[in-house]
Amino acid sequence: IEEGSYLNFDKNTVSNKGASGFEMYDISDSNFTSNTVENNSYYGFYIDSFYTNLFSSNTIRNNIDEYGVYIESSEDNNFSYNNISFNSDGFYVSSSEDDIFEYNNISFNEGRGLFLDDASGSTITSNTLNNNSNSHGLRLSSSSDNTVTSNTINGNENGLSVTSSLYGNTFTSNSFDSNTDRGIELTDADNNTFVNNTAINNGEWAYYSGEGADNNTVTNLEIGSTFISFTSTDVAILEASSPEADPAGYQNIGKFINATGNSADSYLFLNISYTDSDVSSVDENTLVIFKHNGSWITDTNTFANQSGVNTTNNVVFANISTFSTFAPMVVATASRSSGGGGGGGRAYYNNNKEQETTTTPEVNTSSACASGTYCAGQCCGDSQVCYNGGCIAPESIPKKTEPSGDTSSVGTSAGIPDETRPATQPVQLPPQGSLGGLVPQATGIFGLGENVDWLILLIALALLAIGGYYLYRRR
Repeated sequence: IEEGSYLNFDKNTVSNKGASGFEMYDISDSNFTSNTVENNSYYGFYIDSFYTNLFSSNTIRNNIDEYGVYIESSEDNNFSYNNISFNSDGFYVSSSEDDIFEYNNISFNEGRGLFLDDASGSTITSNTLNNNSNSHGLRLSSSSDNTVTSNTINGNENGLSVTSSLYGNTFTSNSFDSNTDRGIELTDADNNTFVNNTAINNGEWAYYSGEGADNNTVTNLEIGSTFISFTSTDVAILEASSPEADPAGYQNIGKFINATGNSADSYLFLNISYTDSDVSSVDENTLVIFKHNGSWITDTNTFANQSGVNTTNNVVFANISTFSTFAPMVVATASRSSGGGGGGGRAYYNNNKEQETTTTPEVNTSSACASGTYCAGQCCGDSQVCYNGGCIAPESIPKKTEPSGDTSSVGTSAGIPDETRPATQPVQLPPQGSLGGLVPQATGIFGLGENVDWLILLIALALLAIGGYYLYRRR
């Protein structure tokens, strides 16, 4: 069919053709509804130039060598409630503008699920893109300003792939779970925004950005039992388990992140969210991110140029450019059992009650310590714990101060919407005023600046002299 408008294709069955089921050119303002297109040798639908059409409730399956639906040049179409499955590939649209894809089931295809090439302004909502075994559930290539919301993209080789896209797409409340390789994959893709998505139980990485993926912002990404928010360049992230027992004097809160860099320019401003129950019996202000690289590195300044904890938003954060396994740690207390990977040591305190500690104390080979706590070659007193290589009373452990700079924009807490996103560098803004944010400073006699003030004074004196001379002549 060529150059058709106001056509109506409804409840047709096209099957077992040695070619494509439908082949069409330049179609507009038409309806394709409740058709069954199956078991054809090439495409189910092949369409060149497709504008302002309704394509809904069609079943397109078992088309052997090509896509179930292949459309070149598409604009202002509604693709909804279609079942596109068991084809060589699922659904391909190129040069797409302002199309709507909603409530489609594009699953169990051998290759790609939904592939948009050179697409802009598309809305992709509430689709199921599952179990497309040898490729991506959703792929956007050279595409920008698309909105992807509330889709289920699980069980594919990779969940989402965004490539060669320089202008941002927005991904909100999607699941990219249980894919065999990667949940989210970005390559040469910049300025994308991810909010409240999940990437759980993926085989390789939850989030992967290859070289050339810049200025992408992720807020509240659930990667298992952990919610993270971050800005980054060229990194890969996965939830991890504890690599070894916690460092002496500290305990974990059950959250471990494995991160790696994929280029020389890689960095990660990482925010890890925690709940009140995670820190219910410890001093929340002592939270800090440690790095494990063969052993625990407890001086965060050696691998992060900015770090701290935001107790208002329940976020602990670090800006890092060298990579390994990271975990939030807190100063250990006597009353809290060890978390995910802590040791099982025991100590006796001044009430002589046996309590669990987070770490296994060093062993005193010369004699047993009455207190049960051995630290840096000495036995601690009954009321002391080991902290930073010395014995110290628990109440004397220094509090960690809030980081300098504006941290109000750093991080979000899990499950709380509409929080500000993490920033790579806090910015100290000038005071707000009427002149571009700068408040003018009053000087001089009249507060108008010294030079202006003296000019006004001279004019006033001259007027007084002229008035006096005038009064004298009238006499």
